[in-house]
Amino acid sequence: MKQFYYSILILCVVTVFRTETFAQNYFEANASGIYSSNGKTPFWNQANQNGIIPSNSPSFFAIGSLHSDFKRDSSGNYSQLLDWGYGVTGGAVVSEDGIKGVLPVAYLKAKIWEIEIAAGRVRQLTGLTGDSSLTSGSYSLSGNALPVPGFHIAVPEFRPLRFTKGWVALKGGYSERFMGNNYIRYNDAGNISNTMLHSKSVTLKIGNENYFPFKIIAGANHQVIWGGNPDIYDELLIKSSIGTYKNVIL
Repeated sequence: MKQFYYSILILCVVTVFRTETFAQNYFEANASGIYSSNGKTPFWNQANQNGIIPSNSPSFFAIGSLHSDFKRDSSGNYSQLLDWGYGVTGGAVVSEDGIKGVLPVAYLKAKIWEIEIAAGRVRQLTGLTGDSSLTSGSYSLSGNALPVPGFHIAVPEFRPLRFTKGWVALKGGYSERFMGNNYIRYNDAGNISNTMLHSKSVTLKIGNENYFPFKIIAGANHQVIWGGNPDIYDELLIKSSIGTYKNVIL
């Protein structure tokens, strides 16, 4: 006999307050609730929410966001050579597991010419990305989990290389993130502390915007989980050292 499972979902979202000033300063607060008859939150309601929405139902969450972005002119271009911004998103989640505070975003950032520098816990797309609004996000960093804290230096948007007369544009980034403790899967007692995630990417776009009917886009991602202070199986782990970091980069 086949068994059929069904789910009735009730989703309530109330925007408490929202204000925006030409996409530079932005504040929003909202409260939401989810009830599902089978006790599970549908995947599409959890996807790309940075770990805020719990997998169990019913649940209630209140979230507030405050952001200040780099200033742009009326045509959408950066209006200042030097600029800075910040972002904070946090709140509380109530579910069958109790009340939990969440802080998925907290960062400071600065812009120097076309280069962006950021530190903290920030939502970030890395390298070639499919559809960031659905589940097919970046290869190494999932929007379904809390962002990993760290810092990054990036050229986040395609910028033409002047000596190519507009035929080649480049974007890329370099980052270090602090993952904390990790579990060694091949040994029950193997916990390793203070691990890090090294990540870098570069993407090229070939094709003149005015004369070329199509564009060629190619890029590369490189990620390494490294470092830590292992107590066992030293020969199987990558220790923290200057020499190790050189090997990680190269």
